[in-house]
Amino acid sequence: MTCVHEGKLRAYLDEELSPASYREVAQHISECPACRAHLEEIRRRAAQTRRRLTAAAPAVELNTQRALARIQARVPPKNAVRRLTMGNHQKVWQPVLAGILVLALLVGTFSFAPTRAFARQLLSVFRVRRFAVIEVNPSEASLEEAGRTLQEKLFKYEPQVIVDEPVREVASLEEARAVAGFQVRFPSYLPSADPIRFAVKGRTEYAFRFDREGLTTLLQLAGMDPDQVPADFSEGTVNARASAIVHIGQESLEIIQVLDPVVDYPEGIAPRIIGEAGLRILGVSASDARRISESIDWTSTMLLPVPKSVMQFREMMVAGAPAVLLIPQQAERGQEPAVLLWQKDDVVYAVIAPRSANELLQIAESMF
Repeated sequence: MTCVHEGKLRAYLDEELSPASYREVAQHISECPACRAHLEEIRRRAAQTRRRLTAAAPAVELNTQRALARIQARVPPKNAVRRLTMGNHQKVWQPVLAGILVLALLVGTFSFAPTRAFARQLLSVFRVRRFAVIEVNPSEASLEEAGRTLQEKLFKYEPQVIVDEPVREVASLEEARAVAGFQVRFPSYLPSADPIRFAVKGRTEYAFRFDREGLTTLLQLAGMDPDQVPADFSEGTVNARASAIVHIGQESLEIIQVLDPVVDYPEGIAPRIIGEAGLRILGVSASDARRISESIDWTSTMLLPVPKSVMQFREMMVAGAPAVLLIPQQAERGQEPAVLLWQKDDVVYAVIAPRSANELLQIAESMF
């Protein structure tokens, strides 16, 4: 028997294998030092995650406002934030849209289905209404291995651009509001007197194809039963869209406002199962991943799992709405930006700057 892959080792550790498979893996582990060491590493990471989850929230009721974000390997958080410069507007929109599209990975396989019955459509629409943050501590090696496999199996189709309205520079807040079609907010407090620039991007929509092989691979990597993918599912399309995106920028400050980001996904694929698989791949134990995924309203919550080694987070309130502050863990003083995220009245807001938490909060509060 060759070495056991991590997904199966997780299933062994959580006693989720069939009796025959469990005995086979146990026999192999007893004879293979490499797999024994790998199993101990998985057990250690799971214990660390469990301790953090226990400290963060009562076991009886998970507070979904305690969560945090890791944008997967295709959208590295630090680099994505650093690309937000006014010199190249395309770079401003890419991280924002990528963040929306990551919902496809976290919420499952999505598709736009305008002809379905209204009641069923309600169940297949995801709107960002709140953020839930969870700190994870994945093994870099295991993530790289999983990432390579998912790249080959899950992300093998190129995304399709459905609508990509151009970026338009505007001269004032009033013009930004008129072009965007919503009440764009502007802070009454800004820490610098640098020139201010406004830009608006119109409707944007992308589609991603996923097939059965990709989803079963995802579940296998997580040590879950691939038969949870419905037998009649062959492929689906994720449609992620935003009605408008507004960018307000200074030299070292970005304020981004996204109107009603929505992801449509098909019936038949349970978002909870895909969310659970993603958490398990990120090092969360099977029991905790299941508990978290079952406690979240996947039709409205954007889950933000972020590695402890990359970022730290704080929960805050902005204008009466829950907010999440993401701070680079090893940021060079005064250079790496922090990100303050919240949602209010159908708009997702982000304030991004290499500033203190108090300054970011002051900027955000002054927008209302």
